Amino acid sequence: MTLNGHANGHVNGHANGHHQPSLPVDVFTVPWSYRGSYISLSTLAGDCGLLTPNIDVAFVSQYKPYGAPCFVLRPEVVPLPEPSGFHTTPSPVTYRATPQKLEWLHHGEPVAEATFGNDRIVRMRGTVAMSFDTDMEKLRSYIYEPPKPSQQARDVVEWSSIGLMPFRFVALRGKLSTIGATTYENGRITVAPTDGNWELLIHERNPTEGGVYGETIDQWADRVSSVSFDQSVEAMKDAFEAYAAGMCPWSEGRVDPLDLLACYVMWTSTARAEGFVETEAVLMSKLWMNKVWSWDNCFNALALAAHKDHLQGSIDNLLLPFTHQLPDGRIPDAMMYNEITWDFTKPPIYGWTLERLLEIRPEITKTQLKTIYDKVGKFTDMWLIHRRVEGSELSFYAHGNDSGWDNSTSFDGEKLVVNADLASHLILQTDVLSRLSKRLGLGEEAKWDAERERLIAALIKELWDGENFRVKSARTGATRKSTSLLQYVPLTAARFLPKEIVDKMIADLQGFLTQWGLATEPLESKEYDSDGYWRGPIWAPSTIILESGVREAGYTEFADDLKKRFFKLCVKGGFAENYDAITGEGHRDLSHTWSSSIYLVMRREAALQGLN
Repeated sequence: MTLNGHANGHVNGHANGHHQPSLPVDVFTVPWSYRGSYISLSTLAGDCGLLTPNIDVAFVSQYKPYGAPCFVLRPEVVPLPEPSGFHTTPSPVTYRATPQKLEWLHHGEPVAEATFGNDRIVRMRGTVAMSFDTDMEKLRSYIYEPPKPSQQARDVVEWSSIGLMPFRFVALRGKLSTIGATTYENGRITVAPTDGNWELLIHERNPTEGGVYGETIDQWADRVSSVSFDQSVEAMKDAFEAYAAGMCPWSEGRVDPLDLLACYVMWTSTARAEGFVETEAVLMSKLWMNKVWSWDNCFNALALAAHKDHLQGSIDNLLLPFTHQLPDGRIPDAMMYNEITWDFTKPPIYGWTLERLLEIRPEITKTQLKTIYDKVGKFTDMWLIHRRVEGSELSFYAHGNDSGWDNSTSFDGEKLVVNADLASHLILQTDVLSRLSKRLGLGEEAKWDAERERLIAALIKELWDGENFRVKSARTGATRKSTSLLQYVPLTAARFLPKEIVDKMIADLQGFLTQWGLATEPLESKEYDSDGYWRGPIWAPSTIILESGVREAGYTEFADDLKKRFFKLCVKGGFAENYDAITGEGHRDLSHTWSSSIYLVMRREAALQGLN
């Protein structure tokens, strides 16, 4: 065996030469994973990546919030000291990755490589011993070597940690050994070559996966390895390329490299249905933002809708938060495999989303639409009934996090506020619900039409001061000015607003514009913070929402320009959680699906608009 693929050299492409070039994946910024898997490999893990030194590739479980680094991997090209937790010394190797394979290189030559056999099995092989070191300060875990039955040929090591699925190491070739087993101290698992090579299966075990009752470890290993390592590489490559081609119908057979990266961020961040996540879901990231927040999912749903085979997947992602909807209509702030957070909720942008979803996939069935209508209708009623106060026709946020713009300057001081963005979201949502009611023959159009008209009138009466939409205290009714870009979200409802209001908002947007797009706070504002979350950086969601509003207002050239600036921003900063408004550099989680999905949605629109 060699580490260079098939003997005929075609591990990185089909023999006929007609193939998509493999995408380079930077494991320092994009987690290397497999669609559906809760396993990822990257140099960062934990909240803000703080649980790992960002040196070695870590084997990360997504069963804990922000990711749990189970162990770090280091080839023993130089002797290693005794285990002392995750290595803090420079790595003797570099990394090279594509969607189908991750390699550890020493002096430019591969000494180990990994691929996925399926969403629960990582396959590895190498020519130099590989160590897997644990760190008890970061994650308490337990290692042991089960006594080998006389008839068992292969070495086995078991790894476990409370709250995670256990992993079983099975050596197909080579020798497994441990240091610190059964001690709850920093430990090490090592696979060493015999006859110059080793090959390993790392199996995430789970009671739902099925299997063969009474099957021995050797029998299981024989069954799994009947598909060779190289065949697994090819299968993984083919699966991703088919996904990317479907996600980019404008590509005409050859996907642009940046489009391909956007697809990979989506693909690698997808997790199978399990636990509280009742359908396959696109997580925000497997770097550390490994949850589904209840408005982020809307953008991922729109990107999935472009894939001809993913309409149901799009709807599943759209409705995922509604699988845990409360009787009053509220949906959670966020959810993941083993956690649902109720401290906040998220904004009602489902009307805005549904307008776009129906444009992309007008063939959505009445059965599917009725399900959407019922759930979104209850969510709308929650805002209209349970989030209103005496003296206002408009709904209020209980916290900035409810808006999705967590720390926007609109929420400075008073957290319980009536704001124009919420009113405009509800205007669009009631309008869409009215149209759906008519399409489905439900006879509820009058209810939604009346709510829409009341919201339009109240938005102007309560919040417009002749120059700006103001922020209103839900407690006192006092209003104040805000410098946040959030105040311009009503442009999405431009068709319902007087032209003079729309034109004034469009003119004022120039104060937020940089070469990369719309900052969330004017650069000259004393509150501007280049890495201040919603107090300065450019975000993909604010970009697509405002771009759609500018286009809705009839300012097509301005909207086209915003779209082009965002594409340029993605070239510069990748698909980060947010971006520096001045430099274009990515901030925070650097592999975030709402940026990649919004990029893909806008790429599709650009193709239809002739902007590509």
